[in-house]
Amino acid sequence: MHSSYTPTVLTIAGSDPYGGAGIQADIKTIHANGGYAFSATTALTAQNSQGVRGVNIVDASIVQSQIEAILDDIQIDALKIGMLGSKEIVQVVIDSIKKYKLKNIVLDTVIISSSGKRLLDKSALDIFISQLVPIVDIITPNLLEINTLTNSKFEGKENEIDSISQALFDIGAKSALIKGGHFQNQNQSIDILIQPNKDNEIFNSPRIDTTHTHGTGCTLSSAIATSLAQGKDLTTSIKLAKDYLTKSLKLSNKLKFNYKYGFLSRTEPLNHFS
Repeated sequence: MHSSYTPTVLTIAGSDPYGGAGIQADIKTIHANGGYAFSATTALTAQNSQGVRGVNIVDASIVQSQIEAILDDIQIDALKIGMLGSKEIVQVVIDSIKKYKLKNIVLDTVIISSSGKRLLDKSALDIFISQLVPIVDIITPNLLEINTLTNSKFEGKENEIDSISQALFDIGAKSALIKGGHFQNQNQSIDILIQPNKDNEIFNSPRIDTTHTHGTGCTLSSAIATSLAQGKDLTTSIKLAKDYLTKSLKLSNKLKFNYKYGFLSRTEPLNHFS
């Protein structure tokens, strides 16, 4: 039976004033895909197309207040977790998941930005791996994050998938979407869904030659969460999210830039409402 209620998604993540990643990208993605976005901000960042200039982590008690204000009032159908920043915030999120019995949880394992800025404090990594990863439904790591989570040195070769899968299961992952953006296949973007005791599922799309890659991970994970909130299964949710991301990449926004930096390479935003 069709519900008259709008599917709800809570995103817990950092703010990106550039608008292409973080909570801003999450909210755009959730609404573009038919959900209603609620948010709790974990960090204020200063960043643009050239990278992250600064990060200010929000006090954990304020993050907890934000989350409780929403969850005491609204029934949430899915949760997307992005940048958490500190050990204290990781603990707040763990406690909230258990207290409110949250479901359909997508953890985008934001640890280090593509420009090399650390987005999760080193002291938080142990609790992040041992207590948060095992209680979410799916994690969406890229190659750098896989190596950080599993203390490995995978090179992004397709014949490493079984070893990567086992390493992720060993840290308690219920399922993972291994993102192929940093893998060595130059023609295809191949993401692989791994689940214990199930065959791997491959999601294949053409690799798009574009500089509009700012916030792709945030966008993909938020789109997955939105479909889960709508009652779709995991495989369908990933397929729809991949299709949405591909379309958003192909029809990316063109922005007017000041050329203070000359003609340096930029990571530009997607078109979330393509």
